[in-house]
Amino acid sequence: MLQTDVEEMRARLEEKNRLIEKKTQGTLQTVQERNRLTSELTELKDHMDIKDRKISVLQRKVRLAIPPPLQSLADPH
Repeated sequence: MLQTDVEEMRARLEEKNRLIEKKTQGTLQTVQERNRLTSELTELKDHMDIKDRKISVLQRKVRLAIPPPLQSLADPH
């Protein structure tokens, strides 16, 4: 009887170890995906900042290119 109990406990332990390994792998994959998405998001934010700066430069160039009397017509404020 004692040997049977030990074998049952060993089987349960092995099953739990398999479950832990499976969950560990799932967690690792999730962390890797999160890191990839975080990196992608950072890259997209950087690109947006660059585009915003380019827009600002172009807007300044347009303001400088428009003669002063026409600026009041171009700027509704």
